[in-house]
Amino acid sequence: MNIFNWIEQHLKPEPSTTDAMIYDDMESQSDCSLIGIYRPFDGTKRSHWSERGSVLDFLCATGGEGRRLLDFGPGDGWPSLLLAPYALEVVGLDSSRKRVQVCRTNAQRMGINNAWFQRYRTADPIPFPAESFDGVIAASSIEQTPDPKEILAEIHRILRPGGRLRIFYEGLAGYRGESERDLAILEQGRAACKMLLYDRDIARERVIQYAIDLQVSKSDLLERLGTDRPEYSNLTVEILQRIEPMIERTRVVETIHPSGQTWVRWLGQVGFRSVRPTHDGSRGAVVMYDRLTGPNRPMDVGDVDDMIRPAVELAVNLECPLHRDPRITATK
Repeated sequence: MNIFNWIEQHLKPEPSTTDAMIYDDMESQSDCSLIGIYRPFDGTKRSHWSERGSVLDFLCATGGEGRRLLDFGPGDGWPSLLLAPYALEVVGLDSSRKRVQVCRTNAQRMGINNAWFQRYRTADPIPFPAESFDGVIAASSIEQTPDPKEILAEIHRILRPGGRLRIFYEGLAGYRGESERDLAILEQGRAACKMLLYDRDIARERVIQYAIDLQVSKSDLLERLGTDRPEYSNLTVEILQRIEPMIERTRVVETIHPSGQTWVRWLGQVGFRSVRPTHDGSRGAVVMYDRLTGPNRPMDVGDVDDMIRPAVELAVNLECPLHRDPRITATK
């Protein structure tokens, strides 16, 4: 019997949603690592240039300057809080009560007055009238909903004619091989943790996620697994049987993770008149970083933005092969 069959038969997991199962329990979805939200920009670091490229990617692809934008699934406030200085208004919409709270706290701490955050239920329509927004941004969030295609239809409804959707997404092709099944452990306090198990079906574009809440610290659990880092290969049915008395609750959710090809097909089916898979701005920013020697690199975030923006604008308008699961811009 494999691990997932044992969990189904012996732990009887409750059906859940990703917000209730995972995101409501996270103080920070990013482990407080976001550049510009939790940590200052450092022009000497390649990864920081890449991050600015991603922010400008959303801005350039949606034409969001001076416009009203919706950030679908903002997490800790990325990229909505970083786009706010350019936009007329940014609205963050998330199904997780905790994520909305964290975004509001971060906005207040950063002194941002034109970004606000609202919770909604994923089973309900998006709570805004038709043609309310000039642009919509979504970073690995639509695929966390129960019905991603229905969300695309709702986004089409709330966009004004000519408005654009820019999506980043987690395709499954990159998990082919050993990482199709995966394990993560989240600290939940001094004497509690959450074990997350992923069973990825690449052909069906589906992921079954299990969350097992345990009354044992993360360090103690890792010791019982005989490792210093969580690895699916370290977990066995025998180990699960030994830690079963510590298990408090088990939940499960199945999510759909479309490939680029599926996203493009769905976007056309729900009514978008133009759908373009493109290269991404973060890559353009990194190319700029690599071409400059240390003394020639600007350090101020505004100067970096001015330097990389032409490369970002080129990237978001340069078509990319669909088999790479690239970022996508869809125009109503």
